[in-house]
Amino acid sequence: MGMRVTNEQSDMAAEAAVKQVADRFSGSDVAATVEHHANAHKMAFVRMTVPPQHWTAVAKFLRFDVGVNYCSMVTGTHFPEGGEDRGWEVAYHLMRQPVTDQAPHTNTVHVAETLRGDDIPLEFEVLITLPQTES
Repeated sequence: MGMRVTNEQSDMAAEAAVKQVADRFSGSDVAATVEHHANAHKMAFVRMTVPPQHWTAVAKFLRFDVGVNYCSMVTGTHFPEGGEDRGWEVAYHLMRQPVTDQAPHTNTVHVAETLRGDDIPLEFEVLITLPQTES
């Protein structure tokens, strides 16, 4: 029984998600790329840059159309010398996992190598740059 998805599955899932984002948000300055972790497994993930005014729409799209169902971390970085357009950068670390609500006394077993489509776990890193402010 497989314990992790393959790199091919990960790449395929990330490329499909990037295409979904491009199809939905073309022309809105929302950008998505496929990146790979620097660790030994080199698994793919999706990195997105989102203008603040589009964040709510992107978040809803990721949740309801792409299947993102877990937020692992939200971080912020202050750039005091970042210029007028870059005061803060907020990073959301999100995941899509093949988890569903289970009925009591039941279980679902996932075999990693057999997962397809939206069932493939996938990480998303969403970066939102905020302007400099006095407060």
